[in-house]
Amino acid sequence: MQHPQRHQISVDELGSPYPLWTQQFAADPHQAYRDLRVRFGSVAPVELSPGVPATLVLGYRQGIAVLNDPRFSADPRGWENSGTIPAGCPILPMLEWRPNSLRSGPPDHARYRRATTDALTGFDPNHVSGIIESVTTTLVNRFCDRGEADLLSEFARPLVFTVINDILGCPADIGAQIATALAAMFDSQDTAAVNASLEYALGSLVALKRAHPGHDATTRLIAHPTRMTDQELIHQILTIYAAASEPLTNLIANTLALMLANLNRFLTSAEGPGLPTVLALLEMLADDPPMANHCIVYPHQPADIDGIWVPPHQPVIVSMTACSADAKQPRDSRHAATSTSATQGELSGSAWHLGFGAGPHACPAPARNLAEQVARQAIDYLLDLLPLAEMEIDTSRPMRWRPGPFH
Repeated sequence: MQHPQRHQISVDELGSPYPLWTQQFAADPHQAYRDLRVRFGSVAPVELSPGVPATLVLGYRQGIAVLNDPRFSADPRGWENSGTIPAGCPILPMLEWRPNSLRSGPPDHARYRRATTDALTGFDPNHVSGIIESVTTTLVNRFCDRGEADLLSEFARPLVFTVINDILGCPADIGAQIATALAAMFDSQDTAAVNASLEYALGSLVALKRAHPGHDATTRLIAHPTRMTDQELIHQILTIYAAASEPLTNLIANTLALMLANLNRFLTSAEGPGLPTVLALLEMLADDPPMANHCIVYPHQPADIDGIWVPPHQPVIVSMTACSADAKQPRDSRHAATSTSATQGELSGSAWHLGFGAGPHACPAPARNLAEQVARQAIDYLLDLLPLAEMEIDTSRPMRWRPGPFH
């Protein structure tokens, strides 16, 4: 199929938007991206939720360009004030403005990002390693005698939250409240209830740490020279939780699924050693990033993406999954260079994939380093206790992607 002539064509003129919120999309997202690329090219009109149009960027080159282009802002307030958002929009908590680095433009973005980066720089990798090993042992002991487990809900998710709670100095009871609210946010549930729950739980954590400072990221945020208000602190902590909890849980679970489904590649045999966990993680970050479509920006004015005009103040989403797939057609020297680095434990340092985003809003280096350590060690410690050769996927209950435009 020929693509439209790309001269003064708006994204709305390309055709009907494809709904990313449906079961049809969740059933085979990779095929959906391929179909969209054939039908539209490097950008496609989509719906994130009923009545919420957006532009999905499918091309790697175009995605990198958009994420580094100052015409595209991470601040959604122009969109929020446009009067086009349906009442009760379920994905609003994922998109709406918050006083944090993820949803702000200059100069606030730099101030928030610096505070968060400085707060995370202080974590001790050796301490984190000890937490991961201890929690892995505890969790495995809960299900190993049973002979089966859901490694998403019984391993990856509780492990990740325990590590994040420790880094932020958050007690287990407040952490449980945050976990419940975040799960509702990522699953596009009631906007008002989600925000109220998050504000209450995170506000409790800030109050606790003001009264009882500790050696944790929350205390370092409170003491940071930026002198943020409680409301700003709440949203920096929320960013850390949101950016770490769901994506890191997904990365661990999806990588384990990859390894279990491809035992011949990851098991040591007479032919040679199996591929290490770090390469499985790299493959997952490139092929199925933990957040599939989540680099969200908004043009200040009508903007051209690869010859297609997108309207101002409407979401433009760079698909990390589709862009990485586009970059690998065919695989080029960037992939070989990344694989070499990955064998040395530098999973994110020279990575070409978009698993950690790109541009000024990409995941900060301390957060990437933490994510790499937690994912790699969680899987390795699990496989020390439950060898890969002694596990298999229960094929009687096929795995499915959750519906939703983001994950």
